[in-house]
Amino acid sequence: MTGAGAEAGAGAGAGAGGHPRVVVPPETWEGVEVLIEDPKGAMDAVYRSLRETALRKPGAVTRIAHWGDSAIGADGMTSVARRLLQREFGDSGHGFILVESGTDWYLHKDIRYGQAAWKALKIIDDADPHGRYGYGGVQSRGYQGANAWFATTEVGPVGRSVSRFDILYQAGPSYGDLSVAVDDAEPTLLHTAADERRDELHTVRVPDGPHKLSLRVAGGGVVRLYGVVLEREQPGVVYDSMGLVGARGQRLLNADPDHWKRQLELRQPDLMILMYGGNELVDRGMNMEHYRGIFTELVHRFRTSRPDASCLIMSPLDHGERYRGGIRTDPQLLKMMVVQREVAFAEGCAWYSVFEAMGGEGSMGRWFRSEPRLGWGDLAHATKEGARVLGDRFYRALMKGFSTWLEGQP
Repeated sequence: MTGAGAEAGAGAGAGAGGHPRVVVPPETWEGVEVLIEDPKGAMDAVYRSLRETALRKPGAVTRIAHWGDSAIGADGMTSVARRLLQREFGDSGHGFILVESGTDWYLHKDIRYGQAAWKALKIIDDADPHGRYGYGGVQSRGYQGANAWFATTEVGPVGRSVSRFDILYQAGPSYGDLSVAVDDAEPTLLHTAADERRDELHTVRVPDGPHKLSLRVAGGGVVRLYGVVLEREQPGVVYDSMGLVGARGQRLLNADPDHWKRQLELRQPDLMILMYGGNELVDRGMNMEHYRGIFTELVHRFRTSRPDASCLIMSPLDHGERYRGGIRTDPQLLKMMVVQREVAFAEGCAWYSVFEAMGGEGSMGRWFRSEPRLGWGDLAHATKEGARVLGDRFYRALMKGFSTWLEGQP
């Protein structure tokens, strides 16, 4: 992973009265063209957290949570942003990962993992009658013998150490037992049975370093898992990537509101990012006022579920369509982004245009024809190289916003 600013450190210097201050080297945001629009200070919470992290204060972990569709389903631009931020501020762990996604297109970088014999109940299918899909939008349901494992990576600049595994799960009547083992140690049993249905978190602490967590349903009934978190007890950044193939923003409303609030309380993100819209484009002739109402409800639920966190709405990637021998931007996307931006500001969120960061109208066509190719032939998704560009540009926009915010602080 290369890129100007990736090696530069956001460090502490001496401020007025001898108090420490954070200095962001200009090379971390050099060349940025598209900025995060934040007219009402919606990013203040995450910037405050980044400042504490940069000062290396005990327990100062900045958590970023990014929900989206297939644009981030393979952890493309999100893994690039994660690596850059962790190089800059410190690696506090990989963060959240699903047990079973229900699709081969779900991938995560800088972590090793595997699973077998789980059934995925996805929020996009409205598959659970109780609306409990967990933080990542998928409830993984397993009977005796279902198993999964998660391990630190053996290569790369980040993700090579962990000091805490968090298992997010559902407890309930007649639920089963989960065998939990770290490395070659003897497993312990996590009993998920409870008098009533509720959401829980089980923590396994280990010495900071490379480790493997192994899970197996040990009988007694069904086990319902929402995901596993890998973190470290040191200042740094954690970047959770929750991309679901085929997701639409409105499908997140399938979650029970109280359950959803509980999930955010358990993870405590400092920045919540929503990036949806690509799958809605198949609805030709969409009524934009109807879409405004749905999108407003979605953003409002996030904001009220964790009001102290920063909120950022990201536009979809440019989506091209073949037209008169060329490739143009889908006209409906242009209308949709106007609505998304207006809703973002109305609900107290910031706005970042991935569309403009790509180059604006017609950019997917240019990306598809570029060398190396940055966009795929479906004219809707970025290639690996394109994802690297998007992750780098978002990181620079975030660093520019952070630097500007710091200038206004005492």
